Amino acid sequence: ANILKNQNGDVLDYLRSLGDKFALIRDEVHYGSTSDPIHLPKNMGAVVNPKFKARMFTIMDCFVDTTPWVFGLTATPTTEMIDDSFGTDKYRIMNPWVLPTQITGRTAWVGKIHQTLDLKKYEDDDYLKSSIRKLIFNVCSRSNTIQKLVESNAGAYPILWELKTKTTGLIKVDITTEKARKLNHKAYLDRVLRLINEIQLPDDFYYIVTTDSGWQEYDSNGNATDNSGEGNGWLTLMNDDNSKARLLIVVSKGDKGINIPSLTDGLIFRNPTPRDKSINKWIVRNALQLFGRFVRKNWGGLTLEQLNSLPYNLSYEILSQLNTFEIEVPKSSQWKQTVEEFLHPTEGYAIEAAYVLGGWPYRRKVAA
Repeated sequence: ANILKNQNGDVLDYLRSLGDKFALIRDEVHYGSTSDPIHLPKNMGAVVNPKFKARMFTIMDCFVDTTPWVFGLTATPTTEMIDDSFGTDKYRIMNPWVLPTQITGRTAWVGKIHQTLDLKKYEDDDYLKSSIRKLIFNVCSRSNTIQKLVESNAGAYPILWELKTKTTGLIKVDITTEKARKLNHKAYLDRVLRLINEIQLPDDFYYIVTTDSGWQEYDSNGNATDNSGEGNGWLTLMNDDNSKARLLIVVSKGDKGINIPSLTDGLIFRNPTPRDKSINKWIVRNALQLFGRFVRKNWGGLTLEQLNSLPYNLSYEILSQLNTFEIEVPKSSQWKQTVEEFLHPTEGYAIEAAYVLGGWPYRRKVAA
């Protein structure tokens, strides 16, 4: 959209002159795609903001009469994109929704989403620390289980030496406000960092904090390491199997730009607030995008053929530890709606491990 700021319009005119030799592809097109500020409440749950210039929509619209190659990609379309009776008529859905059951071999599977966090107990430091401890324990337990599996069985099955055993976690914290500091009723960044430092972390368990101003890695004692910056270096550390970075703490991030296949456990303190008041329904697009960070396939670097060459009990253990995830979220109507949409059998985003792996601990009880 920066080309609209070119005063002479030279760049825009040149790109339009290329005709069908030019293509515009916008990833995460739901972000900034509202065509008019009047549609913000229903699309985003935001108030009508006259300062909203719809730059992303405007730049896409500049090319629809010169090239057929104007595409947007998203897993969470806005109301304006899917409801022909609302907003602009310029959006067209080009492909049908892919069922979760059709891509089980390309995604991670839901172990459990725990809707258990009590927002009324956030004032209690010990209550928050309990959930943080549980996340850290689960992340470490998964990798320890796989490491023991490798050590015990690699002699008979050398392919196991190639297995990447690192697992990681993510914590989404509340936005810091003066009210939050005063009332201590939110899990804001500084508070969560203090609580983490009060927990004895394993020596090889480092964590990374990302904010609008950049990112910083900390060791298990809460001391800043030499790893920091303003770019995506944190992503490289999280994806490096030899790095000690095991936990990512985000404030505004989480709904895009996080591709970490080793994510197996999440703790989401924040409660969604956008709402479509016209139909009394929450707008959970960002919450669904956050869940989507955990759906990256992780077979520990092994191929299907390599997994199939192992005994069933070994391949089962590898997939159940590395390719499933658990997330704890607040017990609220917002997250209840999010989970329902996320796990919907035909319109959802992920499949539960119970339907793929079966067996303990995922086996479902069948009525006699």
